[in-house]
Amino acid sequence: MIAVQVVAKALNAMGGVPAWQLVNDAEVVGTCKAGELLGGGTTSIRWTVSGPEFRYETDTVNAGPILLSGHGSPVISSTMGNTHLFYEYGRRRLPFHLPGLPLMTVLNGSATYSLVLLGTDSITGINAVHVRITEHRGPAKLQGAQQDWWFDPSSGLPVQVTYLLPSEDNTHYIHLTANYNAWKQESSILVPLQLSTTFEGQFVQQSCTIQTVVTNQNPLPSVFDAR
Repeated sequence: MIAVQVVAKALNAMGGVPAWQLVNDAEVVGTCKAGELLGGGTTSIRWTVSGPEFRYETDTVNAGPILLSGHGSPVISSTMGNTHLFYEYGRRRLPFHLPGLPLMTVLNGSATYSLVLLGTDSITGINAVHVRITEHRGPAKLQGAQQDWWFDPSSGLPVQVTYLLPSEDNTHYIHLTANYNAWKQESSILVPLQLSTTFEGQFVQQSCTIQTVVTNQNPLPSVFDAR
């Protein structure tokens, strides 16, 4: 099996390519518990994505900071004001909490991505299939555009992804790893209801429980603007 077939199998396991092609936007509501090094507190979250636009509300109860795509001008918006981020930060902030979306982007843009099958690795007790995805612009590999995915060889579902995200000051790249568990059918797609994120492979940044996933609500463009 070649790498693109592994990705196609994963999308079929998550509901199929036609079902994911119909997902124009999605809103996820749930809770996240921070890792011990970050205080261990639990907050209510609402994450909204629509194409390249995103709105990540990290504490809806206490009006916490909101990460917004800003239509190409990403910003962290809070009651203390706005912190503007570099364009590349927004471009790399893909909706990895709904793995079908970034994988559909790769499958649809096969001319600008290279996929390499790297064998298998033991991930959470599973001998998972490892695929490396790299985005290119012309012949050049884009800096920070690498994703490493691991898939369950039996079900085809994603087990883990590691990706690069620019630091807020754009001086270096940060490695983030997301693990997927507790898959559930939501409408016509299959989504993970348990997510855990690891920072630089060292400590758990947060563990999230997804309560609801609603698609195709057609949010207004202003939803992604700074408040």
